[in-house]
Amino acid sequence: MTIRFNRVKVNANGVGVNTDFILGSSVKSFSSFKNGVVTYTALAEDGTWQVAVGTVSGTTLTRGTVQENHLGSKDQVNSNGCVF
Repeated sequence: MTIRFNRVKVNANGVGVNTDFILGSSVKSFSSFKNGVVTYTALAEDGTWQVAVGTVSGTTLTRGTVQENHLGSKDQVNSNGCVF
């Protein structure tokens, strides 16, 4: 079952396509993801974005199926930024 969370926004490092995101701290006044869940995610930074499903395990967000990205495709993006 895929879960959605309200008011979650964390800094993340996801350099390289097909690599996991390393989740950092939550952005001020936001929460972090809960451990051990499959959730919808969005990554955004400077016009680069992707919407996907991912699995949270500790400080790692394993990339899952991309629904769409800023290029209009379903390819993973190579970016750092905020995951929410």
